[in-house]
Amino acid sequence: MTWRLTCLAYPFPGSRVSGPPSIDELRKDAQTWDKIIIHVRELIHQYAGHHLPIAITEFNPAYDQSVGGEATPDSHYNAIWMADALGRMIENGVFMANEWALTARGGYGSLGLIGQTDVYPMDYTCQMYKKFGSELVYSSSDNPDLSIYAAQRADETPTIMVINLSLEEKTKALRIGDRPRFRQKRGFLIPCKQWKTLESGIVQSNYSSPTVCDVIYCSTTIFVM
Repeated sequence: MTWRLTCLAYPFPGSRVSGPPSIDELRKDAQTWDKIIIHVRELIHQYAGHHLPIAITEFNPAYDQSVGGEATPDSHYNAIWMADALGRMIENGVFMANEWALTARGGYGSLGLIGQTDVYPMDYTCQMYKKFGSELVYSSSDNPDLSIYAAQRADETPTIMVINLSLEEKTKALRIGDRPRFRQKRGFLIPCKQWKTLESGIVQSNYSSPTVCDVIYCSTTIFVM
């Protein structure tokens, strides 16, 4: 028998009267996932005495049925939070992560990837991670609001997920080891009235490393090299 530890994570609302989170609260929460998973591993070793795989079998920023807010589960910013939370789970070796519900129908507010008639922005976060590689490689960022995650596909194609949690556009030099020149494709999850990812986005070729990229505010960008 293989034992696993499963966890549920719903950081908001903090109390029954505090209401849905703000963008700033959700931005700060995204950065706590590293500490949460490290602490869970410490508890596993303390009480089980050996390694156990960790699964986040339910997660969402909120456990209530709030909708229409700047950072409620149906918002654009929630999709950015989800992209960063998933990246941190992957980096910390979580082997499974399940959003609470596929659909928000039946009185569940915005707790789902899709509503009764709408596709919520976080569904596109999942679509972008489908293009992410399956083998994690080292990546780092010196800006707490700009997360960078990297993975390699089975055919050795590098993929880089860049997430800007802040309300300001960022300019960042991407340094890619052992790959002096590359072709680059981008897909975006950007703030607009019609949420969508761009399948091929902007295609640029023959870049050298490092290359400078402009990352729009509150956005997720995947680079396929």
